[in-house]
Amino acid sequence: MRDYRRFWVLWSPLAYMAGIFLLSSVPGEIHPEEPGMLRVFLWVPPDVQNLLHVPVYAGLAWLWCGSLRRLRLPQGTVSWLAFALTVGYGLLDELHQSFVPGRLANGADLLLNTLGAALAVWLFRRWPGRVLR
Repeated sequence: MRDYRRFWVLWSPLAYMAGIFLLSSVPGEIHPEEPGMLRVFLWVPPDVQNLLHVPVYAGLAWLWCGSLRRLRLPQGTVSWLAFALTVGYGLLDELHQSFVPGRLANGADLLLNTLGAALAVWLFRRWPGRVLR
């Protein structure tokens, strides 16, 4: 039973991925009469929405780094696995968006996802003792 407990540390990146999935499920065209939170997307220009891929995927990679480090994996394994999981999820998310009305899979978005993942992994490796104690 004890071995299973240590995998609970994976909840934060998995929950974050669920949040990304929900955001990428928002249709590409939102009408002003839409209820609730969807109207927020009307205020953010599409170019800014695209640039938000960098911090969003940096956050995901950061969470993967912290969670994988708590599993006591070697630092190199943590870095590469966090990067691969984040970029892989970014690829799946782009594929998912191709099925959402008004959205499309975009190579530029995947590049921004990769940039965010690389930035977070680099920062995590640079200051490993100062973050996520």
